[in-house]
Amino acid sequence: MAYGMLRQGPRAIGTLEYNLIRKDGTSIPVEVHIALLRDAQGKTSGFVGINRDISERRYAQRKLEAWARWQAVVATLGQRALSGIEPDALIHETVNMVADSLGTEYCGFLGLMPEGDRLILRDGVGWKDGMIGSVVVEAGKNSQAGYTLLQAEPVVVEDLPGESRFTPAAFLIEHNVLAGMTVLINSKEQPYGILGAYTSHQRHFTPEEISLLQSIANVLAMAIDNRRMLEAEARARQNAEQDNERRLRALAMVSHELRTPLTSIKGFASTLLADDVVWDARQQSDFIRTIDEEADKLASLIAQMLDFSKIEAGVFVLLPARQSPHSLVAAAMPHLQELAAGHKLVIRVPETLPDVVADTQRVGQVLENLVENAAKYSSLETPIRISARLHEKFIEVSVADGGPGIPVQERENIFQPFYRTSNTAILKAKGAGLGLTICKGIIEAQGGRIWVAENPDPGALVSFTLPLADPAERNRVIDDRFKILIIEDEANIRKLISVNLSARGYDVIEAEDCPTGVGDAA
Repeated sequence: MAYGMLRQGPRAIGTLEYNLIRKDGTSIPVEVHIALLRDAQGKTSGFVGINRDISERRYAQRKLEAWARWQAVVATLGQRALSGIEPDALIHETVNMVADSLGTEYCGFLGLMPEGDRLILRDGVGWKDGMIGSVVVEAGKNSQAGYTLLQAEPVVVEDLPGESRFTPAAFLIEHNVLAGMTVLINSKEQPYGILGAYTSHQRHFTPEEISLLQSIANVLAMAIDNRRMLEAEARARQNAEQDNERRLRALAMVSHELRTPLTSIKGFASTLLADDVVWDARQQSDFIRTIDEEADKLASLIAQMLDFSKIEAGVFVLLPARQSPHSLVAAAMPHLQELAAGHKLVIRVPETLPDVVADTQRVGQVLENLVENAAKYSSLETPIRISARLHEKFIEVSVADGGPGIPVQERENIFQPFYRTSNTAILKAKGAGLGLTICKGIIEAQGGRIWVAENPDPGALVSFTLPLADPAERNRVIDDRFKILIIEDEANIRKLISVNLSARGYDVIEAEDCPTGVGDAA
């Protein structure tokens, strides 16, 4: 080297870098500063060189270059995340980026399964065929991924076979993995899983490499969070649009259901009041009976709307009392027999069943709605069966008919407000679509549930449950000898209610407003 530098002359003055070979065969990077020596005539006679070990500078330079590359990787991944790429595609790109950036043989994304106690290898690099999508590891101390989930911080391993903090996963042992690091892919609610990089040779992972892997995992978590948030917003928007459409249909339906009895009431009332025609007593009685029936329909629809509004607002009032299932059904029997006219009403409610806690009137309302539907949707002369049985800590009451039944795909929907079935045989029946919604609200408010059950016979089978009464609880006796306070600011309505109650032997107090009524009652 010295001879070559002498021949180069003045151009050799300066600094250069090269690898210096030690006696043991190892090399170190050095920087040499060179100055030429000249004689009295100015001719080059030699040179002076000063060598300096630049290992640390080279190491720092490589670290800086690596850090710049890693930051570029994180930035690229962030841009891909913002592009709206599907999460699975982003995960696939991520594991490849990690393997390339860190120079590891294996990389894996282990997703947390819904139960929260296992992780599945969803994607990765370097694994044997068939492992992705099938390898499952236990959470906790039964795997490195599970241990990372437990610790909620990066876990670095430099000697996997000798690891004592957790049990190495079989698939890592199968790939002769010796070293690896894993980090948590966290979210606002619960972790998505674990991101890991592994090698089959000994390796010391630097703090910068661990930080890089965690940064990539954080970007991935943010991307998944954002994607799920966008999907949730899209679903919410779609649900809102569907809800608005359903409400518009419901408004049209309710308007039609209100208009129909009103039209009859108005028409027959006007007919009776007409001066140009004289109707005999039979015709007048027939007109009045029609007005009365249509008014009942109107009142029923308004009552349904009020009940539905109270259920929606959470102000639905119940008066539960301890009683037997047999007495609950017996209390509703007069109306049930009327609703089931033309059908054979079969009651199978054993008197030996234990007591329940329930609101007699409201449970009767549920039974009446179910029996009315059964009669409406099944042929005349077919049986309608009401049965009850003990099931765990509940009494299960069922109403079965011989009609067309309810399609499996619609059994959940029929309890939604204003829902109309696609069954053409059922579509002919009129109604606002609130009856079963109200039934659901009544039963759930009493601690039970209502559903469409499997019927071994043709027809629909609707069941609901009521909670059993505490055997130690005393039955409360209610004295029905009380006065009735009517508070109504409309004088005609107040008079109508008062006349009907008084005619049936009730002691009635009338008031125009609440303060006056309470004062009079006191």
